[in-house]
Amino acid sequence: MERVVEGLWKVPNDQPEQGRRHDVQRLGGVAIELKSYLPIERQARVIGATRLEWQQGGPEQPGLR
Repeated sequence: MERVVEGLWKVPNDQPEQGRRHDVQRLGGVAIELKSYLPIERQARVIGATRLEWQQGGPEQPGLR
């Protein structure tokens, strides 16, 4: 990151690659796990149990209130 003027920063073109290298060095890599087959736009509109609700009620019957 480079500060251009007060409140304005220039982000390097390789910022995602720098982040990936940092994660590999710090964490030994990053694993990505798919949690939903729905695109993010549809996830915001779907009614369903949250992770917390599933944990409270168990996978067989979510603790919905």
